[in-house]
Amino acid sequence: MAAEELLRAIERVRDRAARYPQELETSEALARYALIDPILRALGWPLDDPSVVRPEYAAGQGKADYCLFGADGKPAVLIEAKTLGPKLPPIAQAAVVGYAWRLIQQGIQIEYVAITNGLLWQIYRPYDLKQPVHTVDLGKGTPAEAAVAILRALWRPLLAGGPVPPPPPPPPPPMPEIPLSEFRPVPSTRPPAALVLPDGTEVPLRVWKDLLVEVARGPAR
Repeated sequence: MAAEELLRAIERVRDRAARYPQELETSEALARYALIDPILRALGWPLDDPSVVRPEYAAGQGKADYCLFGADGKPAVLIEAKTLGPKLPPIAQAAVVGYAWRLIQQGIQIEYVAITNGLLWQIYRPYDLKQPVHTVDLGKGTPAEAAVAILRALWRPLLAGGPVPPPPPPPPPPMPEIPLSEFRPVPSTRPPAALVLPDGTEVPLRVWKDLLVEVARGPAR
C-alpha cells in the first residue's frame, strides 16, 4: 500500500460521490464498485485474492457483503455495504451483526463488524455495539486527514495481524554549501563536464579555471 495510492483513491471516491449522487444512492452494487472497492484495495485488501477477501461470504442463512481474512487464514472482519447517503443505519439493525454472531457460534472469532456506504465507515466489535471503535468520514477534512483516519481503522497490516511495513527511510541530508573562497579542487582531478546555470543553460568546462570564470561571470549574465 502506497500513501499516494490511498490519497488518489480518496480523491476519486469524493469526486464520484459528488458527480453521481443519485445513482449511488439507489444502487448498492454501484456504491460497492465505485466507492467501497477502491478504498479496500488501497488499504491493502486485494479483492481478487479469495484467501484475503471474499464477497458474499456465507454466514448461516445469509451472506456478508465482504469478509476480510486475517494472516492466519481465518475470517476477521465482516463488512456490510450500503447505498450512498448522509448517514448510516444503526449498527444494531445491520444484518452483518447477525452474520458475525452465527460465525462466532461456530467457533470463528470475528474481530470486527463494519458498515459503510463508501464515504462513511463505522467499525465495531461484535461484543460491543454501543460505540464504534472507529468512525471515518472520507468526505470531510483534507484527503491526507481522511487517509490517516481510514488507515487506523482498516489498514490490512494492522487488522490482519501481519507484519507492519517499516516506515520509509528519512530523506538524505542536504549537501553542505561551500563558499567559493573555501573551494579547493583536488589536484589532478578533472572538472565536471559542464556547469548548469540557474536558467538551465549548460556551459562546458575544460579545466577548473573555466568553472571559476563562469561563476564569476554569473551575475553579469
